[in-house]
Amino acid sequence: MRLHYLRLRGITEAFPNEVCVDFDSLVRAGIRNARAKGKKLGGRPRVAVDASRIAALRSQGHSWGTIRRETGIAKGTAQRAFYSLHPIRAS
Repeated sequence: MRLHYLRLRGITEAFPNEVCVDFDSLVRAGIRNARAKGKKLGGRPRVAVDASRIAALRSQGHSWGTIRRETGIAKGTAQRAFYSLHPIRAS
């Protein structure tokens, strides 16, 4: 099924199928135009993280909660940055 159809299912059920097909082509054209203009589509914006600072704080014994408060980033983001420098090795 078309993704936009799943999102607008309640709305599109009131229209004949030809209108839905036209709507589908309009959505695809809009996405094509946005990409041509260099717009970023989908996903969350990445946060700039200083992984070396996080590693330094962690080596000083700071908890993830303390690092989160000091850097102003989420705990998971801090952990992702830390483990990109220090990958966990399986035994």
